[in-house]
Amino acid sequence: MHALEASTPVSPLPDPSELTPRHRPLAAGVVAKHGKNNGPRIPTYRATYAEDPAAFVQSERDRTEAFIKWYPYTMYSFSVVIIIGLAVFLWRPTPLGRAIGLATVILGLGVLFLDHFSEERADGYHTQILQELEQRPVPPSF
Repeated sequence: MHALEASTPVSPLPDPSELTPRHRPLAAGVVAKHGKNNGPRIPTYRATYAEDPAAFVQSERDRTEAFIKWYPYTMYSFSVVIIIGLAVFLWRPTPLGRAIGLATVILGLGVLFLDHFSEERADGYHTQILQELEQRPVPPSF
């Protein structure tokens, strides 16, 4: 029996225990950063909503409108990045040129992929905020 015929399932992702010592701080840093940034926000949002729901919804509308306007800019800019990557891939026939072009295209596609789903979720959240404002109108502030 050949070594290749041994039916051991191969996972495309490395086992976390197989990470080299130099990778562990990076992984721990990413997890700690997300926990540090996102953890305190939820109780703060809940407390703010409990104090004044109408003002909270209004502030969330302002916050979402501020970042939703950036989605078209990221789509256009990373579409240009993809075109540049394709140009480098096609017109630089060296292995290094093709590698740089391919990496640039993959980076651009990855950002557009993530940005699309982020925009979809932000749009849904913004729609819910607008529906909440229609149900409970906020008096204008002078």
